[in-house]
Amino acid sequence: WRLSDTPNIYTRLELTNWPVWLVDNEEVLAERVKVFPEGQFLVRDSNGFPIACLSTNRVNWKDAPNPKGLPRSWDYCAGVEPGTSFEEAYDPDGNALVLLVINIHPDYKGAQIPGHFMKAAKDFAESQSIDHVISPFRPSGYGEYKLSHRDPGFLEYCLTKREDGLPQDTWLRNLERNGMQIIG
Repeated sequence: WRLSDTPNIYTRLELTNWPVWLVDNEEVLAERVKVFPEGQFLVRDSNGFPIACLSTNRVNWKDAPNPKGLPRSWDYCAGVEPGTSFEEAYDPDGNALVLLVINIHPDYKGAQIPGHFMKAAKDFAESQSIDHVISPFRPSGYGEYKLSHRDPGFLEYCLTKREDGLPQDTWLRNLERNGMQIIG
């Protein structure tokens, strides 16, 4: 996306997808575009308004593909730890593209946009000779599941499969259909 898209991304996507304490402000969104513009993906509607975005950062995965060498957290990949911006973690020669945030406007959920983003990210990584596409994915339905079932624990929930062999969790199922492999 372009820097000029930031206000609309903030109001149409950030504010509609996250609880207040997780919303990234416009300055943070703008910083992503300034540091790694080619790693910020955007889908627009026919009027040019943002309907979905994907933020990625390019980092170095030490000892790849050993899971023990994975960047230690989402915050680390986003540059929040130890610094305060994408720039702290960005490595122009990094060997891993980290998918950090996908926002989809509520009116477009269910339109298979994540699959398009996954393909775009993999194609981009290949075109830039980036060896790995990784993400600290987490399930979307764990809290709701715990309300109606006994709590199996986070790891067991993540590994729980349906009868068809796909993950119980809707988001993890979507990711597996798009080629995700759990590595850590």
